[in-house]
Amino acid sequence: MAPEKITFTAELLLAQKTATGIEVPPQVVNQLGTSKRPPVNLPLMATLTAVK
Repeated sequence: MAPEKITFTAELLLAQKTATGIEVPPQVVNQLGTSKRPPVNLPLMATLTAVK
């Protein structure tokens, strides 16, 4: 049986020069279960904006 598909929209967060993160909403974290590292497939639909 395939795992349930969970989708949500998020922004990439730049913490320093090279540290990037994605904030996952608490309800999504709960849906992922108790595994410390659940399997995740992350397709990105990027829109790039130049920052000066």
